[in-house]
Amino acid sequence: MSARVRGLLAKGLAPLLPARLVDGEEHLARAEALAGAGYGLLVLMNHFSKRDGLQVLRLLYSRPLLQHRPTLVPVASHLAGPAVQTLARLGDVDLALMTTPQAVASLGLAPSTGENALAYARRAVTTLAAGGIVPLAPQAGRQPTLGEPEMRVTSMLLAQARRQRVANFALLFVGLGLPGVDAYPLADVGGLNLGRTYLIEVGSPLPFEAALAEAGTFRQLDPWVFARLRPLVPAAYR
Repeated sequence: MSARVRGLLAKGLAPLLPARLVDGEEHLARAEALAGAGYGLLVLMNHFSKRDGLQVLRLLYSRPLLQHRPTLVPVASHLAGPAVQTLARLGDVDLALMTTPQAVASLGLAPSTGENALAYARRAVTTLAAGGIVPLAPQAGRQPTLGEPEMRVTSMLLAQARRQRVANFALLFVGLGLPGVDAYPLADVGGLNLGRTYLIEVGSPLPFEAALAEAGTFRQLDPWVFARLRPLVPAAYR
């Protein structure tokens, strides 16, 4: 039932969440084939708006084989309102309510209002082990540029995968942007941007062990992830 609902949601939300896949159709097909072979997908994306995670899910759920996969989505705890909760229930999507550093600094939220990082990492790895989908923003919150890694977001999760002896998943890289935009100040583009067309570029998926071999070490993983994302995001966001 959830796969059918996810497919319907992906189509039904299209007018509000229009997007154009600029490049990477073959990489998306490869990711779908990996999922069909039992691999989970850790989807690493840039993050400038409240819509990014939803846009990525709509892209993935447009592929039949990916509609069936268990999904865990990290969401800022202060943004997980009734609409988000309802969409999650309809699509049978698990939410991990997180409190970002920005929310702590700007809203005065206590970190304890969200799930702690280790508990989230364990849930994410368990989802990947089951062949599921985990979207993740390595920037750990909305940012006006890709920048450089300030937190060890990806390496923390992958180190947990190694501790749990889970390796049957691939890293999929997704770059998001907006046409005709020269800069990405959060005050202008940080919201839902309903009706605006997003540009999407998908990079080549890499199985976990191959990704680690290319990155070199766990310490080098986070800079490597940003280097992988950089060519996929608009020049104005780099």
